[in-house]
Amino acid sequence: VPVTQPVYGVKLDPHFEVLHATAEEWSAGEELRYYTRGLVLWDAIKTPEALTTFKEGLNHIPNVDSQGVAFLLHLEIGWIHQEAEKWDEAQAEYDLALAQAVRPANRLPRLYLNIAQVAQKRGDHDRMVWAARNAISADKARGRDGDISRQARELLEERR
Repeated sequence: VPVTQPVYGVKLDPHFEVLHATAEEWSAGEELRYYTRGLVLWDAIKTPEALTTFKEGLNHIPNVDSQGVAFLLHLEIGWIHQEAEKWDEAQAEYDLALAQAVRPANRLPRLYLNIAQVAQKRGDHDRMVWAARNAISADKARGRDGDISRQARELLEERR
């Protein structure tokens, strides 16, 4: 970097101790704060606290939800209910997630797979097939054919 005056010192931050973010990144982080906190709690096996945090986040959805915060929160709440085998509650949350205008493409395959899994548990074979096929399509649209697609194909195979 060319300089026009003497340099008396350069301070580096090799361990990223100071947050470096653009205004847009900072804004996105603020919008996603309840989602992020909930994920950290859930990863720490603090499921009740995670569920409370995700639900609290629903009270703080941005007026313009460009990050898909509502989608993400409903997806995670549904997933917690799914793991607790509360099929009706899980499906209700997944339906709310699916109804959102902004649905992040990286999480859409997971939503469809979870819907397919819940539909299978509820004995709704038509919905299971629909959701499993959409999970595969959404995964493929992202250029992927990974674990979600594999699980969706397994659900379709079990049906036969």
